[in-house]
Amino acid sequence: MGRLDADSEGLVLLTDDGKCADALLQPKSKVAKTYVVDFERDVDDGDVTRLADGVEIETPQQRSGATTTQKTRPCEVSREGDRRLRFVISEGRNRQLRRMAEALGYEVTGLRRVAFGPVSLGDLRPGALRPLAAAEVDALLAHKDKVAKAKRGGGQRRRPRT
Repeated sequence: MGRLDADSEGLVLLTDDGKCADALLQPKSKVAKTYVVDFERDVDDGDVTRLADGVEIETPQQRSGATTTQKTRPCEVSREGDRRLRFVISEGRNRQLRRMAEALGYEVTGLRRVAFGPVSLGDLRPGALRPLAAAEVDALLAHKDKVAKAKRGGGQRRRPRT
């Protein structure tokens, strides 16, 4: 679950539960994804604020191939150094973080997903695998159920018309 482009690395979840994967990857699910991003130069404090507030980017649409221009949702951005930021985003547009950086004149030199919702990469080495802990599976399933409930209208039954 959760694609990464060829220039990125980090956490990818593997599952045989297609319904769960689909629910968690839907834009409406708003699962938080955490990334550590390295830049080619120091990032200005004002640009950190602009990134957090949302940046207008162009995004190619998968099915139609058309390009849309839209501001990204606000996200959490914190410093981990002069050239390294940690992002927590709840959307996942194609190459979103790279496009956000580019919109402000920065080049991304490294991008690593370190968490997907409640699941954290921790100190797992590149290429290594580990099974999810029961609490991680439960948290993912709870989020999936919350998304499904919201999709059904909050779980409230509609009264029949008379």
